[in-house]
Amino acid sequence: MGAHLIFCGPSTAGKTSLMLGLSKQPGGYDFNVDKTWTTRKKRPNETDEENIFVTPEEFESNRDRFLLPFQTFPTYEYGIDKPRPLNDKEIRMRILMPTFAIKFRDLVEEPTVLCSVAPFCNEPERIFRERDPGLDDTDLQSRLSRFYTDEEEARSVSDISFQNFEDIELAVNSLKIVILH
Repeated sequence: MGAHLIFCGPSTAGKTSLMLGLSKQPGGYDFNVDKTWTTRKKRPNETDEENIFVTPEEFESNRDRFLLPFQTFPTYEYGIDKPRPLNDKEIRMRILMPTFAIKFRDLVEEPTVLCSVAPFCNEPERIFRERDPGLDDTDLQSRLSRFYTDEEEARSVSDISFQNFEDIELAVNSLKIVILH
């Protein structure tokens, strides 16, 4: 039977990089990304591999397709599609905050594994500013105040804890071994 794999942890931990890296791994399992709908603006150099970027109006008109709609900041919303049945070798991946990861697990029938990811770099403000130079101060302060809380909450609810490291290829290969064993 397949499984859902949910990555939790603070912003800047590398959850997206790990998830996308796993999705490109050859081998016995199909690691697939479940995209999240969001009204958040796309960051510079961000691709459409993880999110479906929509206007608030488009989000509202699609609300009935979501298993779990939620807000993480007062400025934008996220929505998760209702999951479809999994095949035996399929691992469906997504990123959620711990509270929503637990709710997701409660709502789906298939096995769900929560994986906390600790960042390799402990300079969140620098990373926030590098990846989004137009980040406003209110959003930045909100993200910084949540950084350590998110890391601790993720660790407390997760089935697997993973300490990320800078070499993404090595990190992805190491995480794959942890997940599959």
